[in-house]
Amino acid sequence: MQVMNIKKFSFTYHGVEHPSLRDITLPIKKNKITALIGPSGCGKSTLLNILGLLDSSFEGEFLFEGKATNSISSNQLSDIRNKKIGFIHQFFNLIPELSVLENIILPGLINKKKESVVTKEACNLLQIFGILDKKNIKPNKLSGGEQQRAASARALINTPDLILADE
Repeated sequence: MQVMNIKKFSFTYHGVEHPSLRDITLPIKKNKITALIGPSGCGKSTLLNILGLLDSSFEGEFLFEGKATNSISSNQLSDIRNKKIGFIHQFFNLIPELSVLENIILPGLINKKKESVVTKEACNLLQIFGILDKKNIKPNKLSGGEQQRAASARALINTPDLILADE
């Protein structure tokens, strides 16, 4: 089963003459690992942002679970991002004012999970990633590897169907 499918897909940044991504066709299947490999600046992060439904200004066809993404409302796209897609950003995007635990439970709270339930799930993930002892620390006090593990736990908190990891 295909979770995502893009066909004859192109993307051009506003004000740039040549497309950053051109004529890409890529099926992404459930329970399979798909890797994007290429040199720095070739558009991997741009493509991941589009696949993560963070940008919709592209040409071509992009289906998510068989439905054209350009026919899905903004609210529905937000709901899909929260419930079905876990994203580990290249620079982690942890909220500096929140503790590690608060960063991880936030998507669960947005998903309307009970705070006690999502906190227990987050602590289980922190234990798995070996940073449970860091749960009350702000992200800027963590090493890069610890920040990456916290971001990974946050991406998994809603048990998404798809994980997008940038670098």
